[in-house]
Amino acid sequence: MAKRRRSFAFALRPVWLVGHLVAVVAIVTFFMFGSWQLNRLEERREANATIAQRSLGAPMGLDEAMAVWGEDPSDLDYQRIAVGGTYRYADEFFVGPSSLDGASGFRVVTPLDVSGEIVLVARGWVSLGADGPPVDSGATSGPGVVDGYVLRDEARFRGVPQIGADLDLGRAGRIDIAVLAPVSDPVPFYIVQQLPEDGLRALGDPTFDEGKHLAYAFQWYAFSAVTAIGYVVLMIRTGERGTRGPKRTKRLPTHRTDP
Repeated sequence: MAKRRRSFAFALRPVWLVGHLVAVVAIVTFFMFGSWQLNRLEERREANATIAQRSLGAPMGLDEAMAVWGEDPSDLDYQRIAVGGTYRYADEFFVGPSSLDGASGFRVVTPLDVSGEIVLVARGWVSLGADGPPVDSGATSGPGVVDGYVLRDEARFRGVPQIGADLDLGRAGRIDIAVLAPVSDPVPFYIVQQLPEDGLRALGDPTFDEGKHLAYAFQWYAFSAVTAIGYVVLMIRTGERGTRGPKRTKRLPTHRTDP
């Protein structure tokens, strides 16, 4: 069996040199995107570990939380906190719509008076069919005990739209503390209640989802590998075609005719 010959002289032609550059850039770019996704995954895992440590650890009091906020607000994200005070049901809001376990509804946000300090508490969740606030059967105030975690004002998130904002009816699109608080100097964060409350569904614990970073990383690495392998195969096949000799044509026999 004749050995297949290959010649890669074509690879030095200008058009192929451009092709080499494009292939290398594509391979390196895809690989870098995959590495970037792995870095994002590691960052997410570190953030999840921090959230778990803060939200499942010993609770802070309001004074201690305010001191931490004064140093660095990000150090208070998802921090567990326990406070007691008086709910101001007359100043309660439905915030949303938002979803919980696939259903649509509203978060119930109620100001809590803690020794003169007003902090907003996301007490739970109600379905879209619920009547407007106050939830507590018309009561204007009542005792409240909160054991939950701290979140920052949603007004700083540009991606949270102000959908369904109708403050006169006790409804808002997002938890904007400056808008919803009944006083001019409220506590600058809000609390997500984790204790069950009558008539409300609990909002649940913080999520520890790692996202799709790992799947995206594999996808980009696969693009890089397919591009590299495909380009090498293309060059090999092109080299084989370039070394084939001219195609021989079969000569038909000629017949002599005697005069």
